[in-house]
Amino acid sequence: KALRGLEEEELTYDNDATYFDSRKESANYSYQKRKQFSGLIGCIAELGMMNTVDFRRGNVSPQAGIMNQLKKAVAQAKAAGKRIKNFRSDSAAYRVDVMTYCSVEEINYHISADKDEAVRKTIKGIKASQWRMLEDKYAKNQETKWAETRHVMSKGFTIRMLVLRWPNPDPDLFDVSPYCYHAIVTNDIEIKPMEWLKMHNGRMGTIEHSHEEIKN
Repeated sequence: KALRGLEEEELTYDNDATYFDSRKESANYSYQKRKQFSGLIGCIAELGMMNTVDFRRGNVSPQAGIMNQLKKAVAQAKAAGKRIKNFRSDSAAYRVDVMTYCSVEEINYHISADKDEAVRKTIKGIKASQWRMLEDKYAKNQETKWAETRHVMSKGFTIRMLVLRWPNPDPDLFDVSPYCYHAIVTNDIEIKPMEWLKMHNGRMGTIEHSHEEIKN
């Protein structure tokens, strides 16, 4: 009913997992090395309403359930005569099956990349001349620069990757790189880099805000 009442026909679906400590016997140790439960939550950005949720023990992988929730959100939108146009998530959704599903459903995804060996190799291949200063609302972050490149996920599966870099404030024995990096991938071939960054960062005002609200 809420979806049908929206003026917008094309919607943005955000998905993220959150963790919280618990003393219950049924809680399990998470990657944070504490006994926790986890909530995998999705929301429609235009509604500000949570529309998918899984409550599970802390040891469940952050990736578990994302595909099911995405499919559920797509089905909800279709039932209301709408469509999911954009999908935003952190690196838990950095999976070929999720990206393939989005492409089949003609959904533009904006997902943080998991900085695995392949991604680090792609970043290392970016030439010095490719790094540029941020523009528009991000121009004040003068220490952060960006570059766009192509990344091969698997044979025949190449995606756009936007990479941000800034000086490493605390290089040590385990991380001697002079820079820290953040990468975002998309299948939107038309979106410009700064709009791409703005789109991805928009999830902080929706799904992450929802986490804060339900926890408090």
